Amino acid sequence: MDPTKVVFDVEFHVVPAPYWSWIILADEDTMKPDRSGAFVTSSVVPPAQVAHRPDEEMPFRGRWAFEPDRIASMTFCGDALGQLLQSEVFPRMRYLLARDNLLDAVRRRDPSVTMRMTPLLREIVLRIDDAPADEMALLLAAAEEAGVPNAFLPWARRRLTSRSSR
Repeated sequence: MDPTKVVFDVEFHVVPAPYWSWIILADEDTMKPDRSGAFVTSSVVPPAQVAHRPDEEMPFRGRWAFEPDRIASMTFCGDALGQLLQSEVFPRMRYLLARDNLLDAVRRRDPSVTMRMTPLLREIVLRIDDAPADEMALLLAAAEEAGVPNAFLPWARRRLTSRSSR
């Protein structure tokens, strides 16, 4: 990509337990989540001073870079990343780990996150563990009418039925 610099991306992924359960179609404790099961993904965009192409559009603007032969460049990039993680990224991650906050972000179609699934399926996945049963019945009926993937409705109904035992 650039023979004079080390170029890399930084992002974080949120994998709610019900989504992971749907992805692997099993009890979520059998496998550890990884980026393949990301419900939402958010890029950590570098400040211009450490961006690979600071004047470009995304995704090129979102890549971090440093010169590997210059300790000052590596240190500056590392310090910028550490500061951004502490001041913005970790608080944002903690915010999105609360399911109500994540639900709000996906309902608003927050532009800072890339989302999987349709809005209706996201709503079901994020509410399946705690929404009132009558509300879930309406959501599942809407999903059935919308023609969701074949395995999704049986999974959702099993999860809904078994939630009192979790």
